[in-house]
Formats: sequence, C-alpha cells, structure tokens
Amino acid sequence: MTDLDATPQSPPSADLVSGTLSLWSARHARHWLPVSGQSMWPFLNDGDRVLVQWGRDNLRLGDVLVYQVNGRLVIHRLIEIRETATARRFITCGDNVRRADPPVYAAQIVGPVVAAERGERMIHLRRFHWRLIGRGVARLQRIFLKLRWRL
Repeated sequence: MTDLDATPQSPPSADLVSGTLSLWSARHARHWLPVSGQSMWPFLNDGDRVLVQWGRDNLRLGDVLVYQVNGRLVIHRLIEIRETATARRFITCGDNVRRADPPVYAAQIVGPVVAAERGERMIHLRRFHWRLIGRGVARLQRIFLKLRWRL
C-alpha cells in the first residue's frame, strides 16, 4: 500500500462543487453521483450511485432530491413543500434520520434522483410503484415527526 492509498480522501471544496454545478446546469443533463453515508438507509447505502436529473420542475412529495448546503451535496427525501408569499421552501429528511432538515430553497436544489444503482441492480424511481413508495415514506416521515414533537 502506498501513502496515497492510506490517505483518506477529503471532500471536494465548495468552489469545486459550485463550479461543477454551474457546468452541469448549463447542460441540463443527467449525471451519476456516488452515495456517501447512511442517512438514506435502507433505500440508499454507502457506495451506491444515483442518477440525478438537473432541474427543479415538477418536484413531488416523496422524490429523492440532491441539493447543496455549504458547498456539500445532500441526498434526502422531499417530505413537505411550504409556500409563502415570497418563497417556496422544501422540507427534506433522510429516511434513516429522526428529524427534518432545515428548509431548502429552490436555488439550492440540483434536481431529483431518477435512478439508483446498487451493484448490478438498477431502480428507476420515475416508475409508478416507486413513486407510490416514495410518497408513502414521505407521509410516514411527516406523521412520525409530528408525533415526536408531541411526546
């Protein structure tokens, strides 16, 4: 093993993420991203890959979104959309997390995950049954969060 192999990889800088997202947005393309962490377990595992479609149109409850916070990309499920006179805020939560994330604004959203890959298995999230499952998980998360605050 070389020294390079033993050195842990540092996360990309905020400037690198921002620059990459700028190029990506100009092309309105789909891109594969690696999954890191366990916040979306069991749906997504560390090492899986997700295919993200650039754009903020037609986001629905239950969609798995990629958004930017402090120069990092986050992959969490959309559980609520809050409309005000001045802004639209998106409430997300990891499937394996017991609290919702701070509100996300449209400008932070990269786009929805349209497919996930684990080894040889591919899941197409735009199919009807996966949309139903996603909406069900989002509803259950909202109920759980409300009950948690009452206890």
